[in-house]
Amino acid sequence: AGDQSVSLDDPILQKIARFTPQDILLADVAVRIQLSPTEYVTATKHYEVMGEWIDRPGSPLRGMVGGFYAQGGFSTGSTISGHSDRCDYDLDAMAVINWGHGVDPEHALAILHQAIAGEEGSRYFDKSERKTRCTQVQYADMHLDVTPSVLIVAMEPKTSFIFHSKPSDPSVPRQRLFANPFGLAEWFNARTRADIAFGSYFEQASLNYARASALAKADTTPVPLQLPAYKKSRQVICLQLIKRWRN
Repeated sequence: AGDQSVSLDDPILQKIARFTPQDILLADVAVRIQLSPTEYVTATKHYEVMGEWIDRPGSPLRGMVGGFYAQGGFSTGSTISGHSDRCDYDLDAMAVINWGHGVDPEHALAILHQAIAGEEGSRYFDKSERKTRCTQVQYADMHLDVTPSVLIVAMEPKTSFIFHSKPSDPSVPRQRLFANPFGLAEWFNARTRADIAFGSYFEQASLNYARASALAKADTTPVPLQLPAYKKSRQVICLQLIKRWRN
């Protein structure tokens, strides 16, 4: 009885108890579209390894990588899982390269692609595909888009040039474009801070679902007791639900 009274007096549990049925139902849907703990850890490892890979000995970018950071959904906690067994999820990264502002867009994109693909037989050679603004690396259940960029020091932190070029169609103009995905993520995250009650509830609900899924699949990968990536604000959950509806 003593333990129960402590729980009932917990202000976080009191707030959770006042959630509306609509809150609970939408959160339950959102729980099911999160990356699993295994997917989250795998994506993080792919991202970290790629940052080291493009700066490896023998890479055309050796010693020129000034930074490597996540952008898009992974930087705002809004990445969602694939909506079917035939679809994967994606991770976006910016590679900051120490080139001058006047670097040719095609050169920038081609050199990054060479650095990722490597020589025939290397780990990413058959997994890499050149796009108009990035190189996409395909894994078993996800893909990683790496965009080359050049910092513009005189502007806001991490404001950069990114590049556009389509060598298969010479009529498409080569372009340098302003971008600051880091600044966008900082702006977004500052305005979508998770409240303690909802964040705690959603983290626990997500991990409970992950444990049940792992048990059903006889998955031996342990599910952590906590995963801060699951402590989300209601605004982020709304964004994830919109993205799933769009997909």
